[in-house]
Amino acid sequence: MRSRRNHKKGNILNSLKPLVRIGKQGVTQGIIEEIDSQLERTEIMKVRILRAALGDRNMKEMRTKISQEIMEKTKSDLVEIRGHTIILHRKKKKT
Repeated sequence: MRSRRNHKKGNILNSLKPLVRIGKQGVTQGIIEEIDSQLERTEIMKVRILRAALGDRNMKEMRTKISQEIMEKTKSDLVEIRGHTIILHRKKKKT
């Protein structure tokens, strides 16, 4: 049985909509800037990888590669990969 905390976390993650979509151009500077901006505001977000971004290559391998690139460039943490959706988290910077 799931704890209340994990259940609440699951509900929050399920209610999120992907704010950024990665297409056939892949991870561009504009995508990184948008993800960075969204993480500043919300701390947690979903990024959807469209099939065009994956091409004919190994999908699982490409999802992992794309998520690692985003995490490195935005200094965020990977919460989970669900299908073609990456869930990222980064604590807000203290001002």
